[in-house]
Amino acid sequence: MSNAYGYQNSFDDFLAREFRRILSLDTSIKEPPILSLWLDASDASTIVKDEHDNLSKWTDKSDFKNDFIQPDRAKQPLYVKDGLNQKATIYSDGDQKIIELNHDIDIGQAYTAFTVLQHDIDNQIDDNPLLPVETHYSPEFYDDGKAALCSTIYDGLYLYHYVNFDLVGIETRDPANAEISDIYLFGNGTHPASLAFIGWVSEVKLFTHTLDTASHLSHSTELINKWNILL
Repeated sequence: MSNAYGYQNSFDDFLAREFRRILSLDTSIKEPPILSLWLDASDASTIVKDEHDNLSKWTDKSDFKNDFIQPDRAKQPLYVKDGLNQKATIYSDGDQKIIELNHDIDIGQAYTAFTVLQHDIDNQIDDNPLLPVETHYSPEFYDDGKAALCSTIYDGLYLYHYVNFDLVGIETRDPANAEISDIYLFGNGTHPASLAFIGWVSEVKLFTHTLDTASHLSHSTELINKWNILL
């Protein structure tokens, strides 16, 4: 079978077996997930910009004050009032005007991340990462320039990648190499700026620990409906 993003699989291949394994897991949460980062372009109270819509601060709505702050006007990304499905969004050009957190977010060895984005296919550089958080996706999954919800679940062993409601990839990650001590948005981090995300981002939610299947589905549904994402 093939999903909407061209992934060819059968009901008995590795991806399908791992997806069934997820659904069969004990979903009781040993430690409740904590929302450690929440950026929401639709909340005007979190946006600080100048008269030319250059963004100097994007306030984190979680309790952890993981704000994006960029005092250098030459490096400030652009606030676009109706840029993603006629809703507010932030545009990164993948060069100088990049959103990145300038401090670490310690989330331990498990997390769930959601990002509402739209890839700018007209200005993409070859081999650019397309997602801001732990980017491991291939462009063929969502290079059509449409708004999408991308999410990643890391459970301490596997990275599960979703686009909208579709599971599009699974990676094994050695726990010894999986601890994520910092999350960088839209590049720079350990990557050169030339590998930064190019496009629009409207909302980011980052939870410590993994969300269970029902919670992941609930958050995905809420964000897809909120941003009028077409499936």
